[in-house]
Amino acid sequence: MLNIHSSSHLIFSIYEKKDEDRNLLKVKEDIIKAGGKSPKSLIVITKMTNSSYLKDDGVYVTSIFALKN
Repeated sequence: MLNIHSSSHLIFSIYEKKDEDRNLLKVKEDIIKAGGKSPKSLIVITKMTNSSYLKDDGVYVTSIFALKN
């Protein structure tokens, strides 16, 4: 199940499967093709990671626990 949330500034997804970053990049492409603005950030929110990081494809990955502070 893909949970995508978007605004003109970011797109984020709750991690539920392995290739969630690719799904976000696809959504970004679809938004641009439809004439929308490119989001400034793509974020995958997980429950499985101990740290936050930026992937080579420009997608941020962070833990839901990192958002509580």
